[in-house]
Amino acid sequence: TSLACGGASKTNTKIAPPTPLSQETYTHYLRGKVAFYQGNFAEAESEFAEAKRSDPGQAPISRALAEARYQAGNRRGAEAELAWARIQWPNDPAVWMQSGDLHTSARNFSKAADAYKRAIALGAREEATYLAYGMSLVAIEALEDAKTVFRKLIARKTSSSEAHYQLALLLRGEKRFRATSKHAREATIEAPYDLRAWALLSNALMLQGMTVEANDTLRRPFDRSQGTPSVGEQLFMQLLELGARAQALAIVEVLDRDDLPIDTRIGMGHWLLRAGDFEGALAVASRLEERTSKSAALVELRVRALRALHRTTEAAVALATIGADDPGYPLMQAMLAHLLSDTGDAATAQVTVDAALQDHPDHPDLIMAAAAVAENDGNTARAREILKAAIARHPLAQRPLFALAEVESRSGRTKEALETIAPLLRANRQSFAALNYIGYSLISDAESRERAEDLLLRALELAPDSAFVLDSYGWFLLQTNQSRAAAPLLERAVRLTPTEPELLAHLAELRWGQGRRKEAKLLLQKARKLALSKHAQHAVDAVRNR
Repeated sequence: TSLACGGASKTNTKIAPPTPLSQETYTHYLRGKVAFYQGNFAEAESEFAEAKRSDPGQAPISRALAEARYQAGNRRGAEAELAWARIQWPNDPAVWMQSGDLHTSARNFSKAADAYKRAIALGAREEATYLAYGMSLVAIEALEDAKTVFRKLIARKTSSSEAHYQLALLLRGEKRFRATSKHAREATIEAPYDLRAWALLSNALMLQGMTVEANDTLRRPFDRSQGTPSVGEQLFMQLLELGARAQALAIVEVLDRDDLPIDTRIGMGHWLLRAGDFEGALAVASRLEERTSKSAALVELRVRALRALHRTTEAAVALATIGADDPGYPLMQAMLAHLLSDTGDAATAQVTVDAALQDHPDHPDLIMAAAAVAENDGNTARAREILKAAIARHPLAQRPLFALAEVESRSGRTKEALETIAPLLRANRQSFAALNYIGYSLISDAESRERAEDLLLRALELAPDSAFVLDSYGWFLLQTNQSRAAAPLLERAVRLTPTEPELLAHLAELRWGQGRRKEAKLLLQKARKLALSKHAQHAVDAVRNR
């Protein structure tokens, strides 16, 4: 039985059983294990280190120590421990498997592939090992080898939905759409709730010109969920992830129907906003307004579309249609204040937000608007005061903390910005937003880049599908002259959120460095058009100037 915190791989290789632990060793190990499961990784690291000092001949204790170090934020210490373990126990597949996992978290996929290959050779032939090996091969673009690995896994375990899905993705890249359909369909059969597989199957059918079948494929999981909004949104996002933007935009027409709740249908309009189809989102709002009474949620959809289309007068008129007795009134006034401030009418913006705050003094949207109006008008001290007051009332509320950090950062006070976010990370080591913010803020400081990388890698591990986390680590790689490694992250970030100006600007900088100047200019033009606030405009202009 393994003592490792995460358990051990079941293998076919016979490893000599460890010698019995002394009472001292076992006591330290148990204390470490309890601390680990309680999330106290520093204490777990200390106890496992004591257990190792007491008995250094136990591979499970060494692996547990490496895991505790990694969770405590000491990635390099974890790497050193596993390097030592590989020398001590070169035939232990669990040591190699854990090494592969650590290399993967550090995005050193070449070393990860070597480690997983060794683990398999030593007998670690579970599904997870093959999948990890195949994915590391994909990451280093050894695609033929990856296909071989996934096919071997399917031969060993025909029900491996993940192997079918990953193989289907590779076949799609080769434009072998019939074969893609075959394996994607197998994935939906083995894992009927895996929305990635349904989206991939639908896209493969669409690419074969089978439009009706493709649409029916999207409807099946959505209808089975009884129109659950999150299911439709995930299908939509998976299509964006696949680069099938046109099909993603068409999904609203495919899934929408009159018997769905109005909030679900409004949500579909927001999907279109996220993908940059502002006219489509506006059309959704207009269509729904013909069939239901006006609500703040519906007006919000219309206004966000109008703002993105720079139709500010119409947006302001729409916001004014929601009266003070409506629960959505504070949000409407906050949006109006932002609009007025961003378009240069600071005085009216101030009057608007102050009047709304009289009746709703603790409303978060109004507080954020009041701070933004003050900062836009050049009163940074007032913005800081508003946000600090909100934080005093709600010390770990993320919105005012991040807003204050941004104010400090734009004022050139990086140290104060980092100190603002630090409490979030102390309260929750798993806060990917805090890890991402601090890591991104440290990129420009050459002396802090090692820490920046550690923080951003941890954020990416916790939130691998966050466009902002992908962008941050991609930007780190770009700033450290690793443009080839940066490219897939920056590209994926824009695919997932193609309307964020700063993400577009970062991709433009990559393209410029690649010599793709025309594409870079088009990306910057798009970014500037989407930059509605002064701060977003300045961020885009900074990239354009470089």
